[in-house]
Amino acid sequence: MDKISYSYKLGVKEEIVNALRRVFSESYPDPTYRGHIEVVSEYPGQEVSYPLVVVRFQSQEVKNIGIGHYELDAAFPGQRVLHWRFQGSLTFTVYGETPIDRDRILAGLTNLFAFGRDIPEFQDFQDDIHDQQFITLTILSDSFTEGTDMAMPPSWNPTSNQLLFSNSMTFQVFGEFFTEPSTGDLIEVDSVTINPILDINFEDFPQT
Repeated sequence: MDKISYSYKLGVKEEIVNALRRVFSESYPDPTYRGHIEVVSEYPGQEVSYPLVVVRFQSQEVKNIGIGHYELDAAFPGQRVLHWRFQGSLTFTVYGETPIDRDRILAGLTNLFAFGRDIPEFQDFQDDIHDQQFITLTILSDSFTEGTDMAMPPSWNPTSNQLLFSNSMTFQVFGEFFTEPSTGDLIEVDSVTINPILDINFEDFPQT
């Protein structure tokens, strides 16, 4: 039973950041930006190169898949695992040194999420986020919220005359994960077998 010792929140951000990095470095269809877009999960406090995409995950609800529910690991008889569902939001904030950089990368992200299944260069991203070991994640890409165009100096040099141009897009997401009850570690689950616990014979009931 493979497991990792960190929370599902870190797992979600790592999953998205790694998938985006692969898109921008290997298969991004715009050669102007291919290999030149940084992706991080927190806004950096030191000088970095731009354009930059910051990924933020905000959890809104986490719940056990059923009241008092647990599942058994077939590979380890008697080992219980907890099955969780969550929902929240993913925000992608783009920082560019020009408004054109910002707008073109936001347009690329829109294409990635809205039409990723139909664009060959983006197919790997869709496969990455849907085939993860520890967290299943679905991004509701048919609808998103746009932010506001902003211009500000970089955080690592607030008195600089340089301006960064930014905007963001936010998607609702949901997913599932499994944990070990005693440690809270995320557990890799290859498949789930459902076994009935009730065998009801409706012939035993009077017919009306």
